[in-house]
Amino acid sequence: MEHNIVVNDAGQFCVRTEKSKNGKNPKTVETVITVKVGGLTLYPEDMEQAKLAMAIQMEGQDELPFVMSTGAAGTGKTYFGTACLLQREIAAKAAQERNPRNVVLCRPAVEAEEEIGFLKGGLFEKIAPYFQPVFDVLKEGWRALFKKADPVESKGTVYLDINGFEFEIAPIAFMRGRTFKDTVIVVDEAQNLTVGQIKMVLTRLGENSTMYLCGDVTQTDLPDGKESGLKFFVEKVLPKIQAKDEKLGRKPKYFHTKLTKQYRHEWVGDVVDAFEEAEAELAA
Repeated sequence: MEHNIVVNDAGQFCVRTEKSKNGKNPKTVETVITVKVGGLTLYPEDMEQAKLAMAIQMEGQDELPFVMSTGAAGTGKTYFGTACLLQREIAAKAAQERNPRNVVLCRPAVEAEEEIGFLKGGLFEKIAPYFQPVFDVLKEGWRALFKKADPVESKGTVYLDINGFEFEIAPIAFMRGRTFKDTVIVVDEAQNLTVGQIKMVLTRLGENSTMYLCGDVTQTDLPDGKESGLKFFVEKVLPKIQAKDEKLGRKPKYFHTKLTKQYRHEWVGDVVDAFEEAEAELAA
């Protein structure tokens, strides 16, 4: 489903629709795209974020089972995308349109070229550092509830109950052999998945579920010689899926956008650009 996204006079991204009574006197309505999770309110900062928000928030027959964002560090892939997913589930629960879905948070437990050694504590204490970007959304949206949440560990997985939603937190390794039904799955740092792992992850999707996958194809913390599964999927697999959709004349069941605008310090953008130029010179 295509959305007519425009920028209003206040610089806000809006969805423009035509509304009328009994087909008479149509009126143009512009609705500001807003993402709200508890006490956290976000607005798209650029057109790609606006498109991502609308792709994630589609419901019913228009709902997409797979949404993906790629982009450099600081473009809002994890933070903004996760907030959009949670808002959709909050709205559905409030409207009692359907049963709330469980939320599965997963990412590869790969360190950024630095061994941190043995982590003390239970499973939650061991894996929590890897999920901090996702936790930031939960903390800012439901700060008091997040602090009170008591992690429950069971069979290699951690469960958190926050505001009536069950969050399941697990490393990628614990997804093998599972099928996720009536679930929202967030896969973060996907550039650190191997080719075999990303295939395994993508094929876990079950009925009435949505998977949001994000990562940066330009940087990976995998050992030398291991190809990034995200890069392989974006460059070699996704084009084949697109070609099949076009050949069969069917509507795509996925959405992919590349986020480019930086939301960290402006100097981060200069660093990313300079690295890309230097790496391109080395590859030439």
